[in-house]
Amino acid sequence: MYKLAIFDLDGTILDTIDDLADSTNHILAINNYPTHSKEDIRSFVGNGIYMLIKRALPKDTAEEEVLNVQKQFSAYYKQHCCDKTKPYQGIIELLEQLKKHSVKLAVVSNKGDFAVKILMDDYFPNIFDYSVGEKENVRKKPAPDSVNEVLRVLNVALQDSVYIGDSEVDIQTAKNAKMDCISVSYGFREKQYLIDNGATVTDNADGTTTIVWAGLKNEFKKSFVIRAKDTYIGGNNISTNALYKVETEYEGTSYEKQVSSPKVNVKITVNAKHYEDTVFLGETLGEELANGMYFTDDKYS
Repeated sequence: MYKLAIFDLDGTILDTIDDLADSTNHILAINNYPTHSKEDIRSFVGNGIYMLIKRALPKDTAEEEVLNVQKQFSAYYKQHCCDKTKPYQGIIELLEQLKKHSVKLAVVSNKGDFAVKILMDDYFPNIFDYSVGEKENVRKKPAPDSVNEVLRVLNVALQDSVYIGDSEVDIQTAKNAKMDCISVSYGFREKQYLIDNGATVTDNADGTTTIVWAGLKNEFKKSFVIRAKDTYIGGNNISTNALYKVETEYEGTSYEKQVSSPKVNVKITVNAKHYEDTVFLGETLGEELANGMYFTDDKYS
């Protein structure tokens, strides 16, 4: 069972893209720069305020001007970061489920620390045990510094923790911290993009969970996934008759499952090599995380 779940903020627990886009375009417009579509700005987000502004400005913009526009953005966004922002559907229920299981909760974001504190107070009062955003003299994600700070402050071991985020920056952050990682596909990046950038576990819009089985992926140089029809964030459609299936292009593949509540024993044979694992079921994704369903040991012969 995980003792700590560390969440990214933008695109993971809060849908912040409208306020980010509106604030960015407002500052660009008053400085007579071209504005951008919301989708363009979505692609700019992930590496902190400075990189958001640098990407939004013309490529030949002088460094002094980038810093000037960044300063204006920070002042404006501080007043408008809650205009349209809202938690993703089911997030509050997920967090409550984790707290029910005594899992500590934290947020690590590349958003300015001032904005992180405002948003935590407005949307998640008394829910998270610790939150940290971009601060001077602290390396931003994907450096593991803030993740390590959370582990130290909350006194939780690395192996008892999991990182949840929506971008390639989050995947790399977890990798740099040597921490288990779950990627969510409802945020600022598409699922296939996440898998192409190293995601090993993602959710799906149809209520399934995709697990890229690392052993098979490394051996065959392709993603071999188990798609588990078991749960969705905030949902409650779990049953011991959950549908598990293997999707693969490889020949000689067979699959079987043995259901014994609350777990499913999964056995796979690919070209005469056998793989097996145990997947724990739960009522919500929060329960799944609490029971550590994603990161049991792979065994093969």
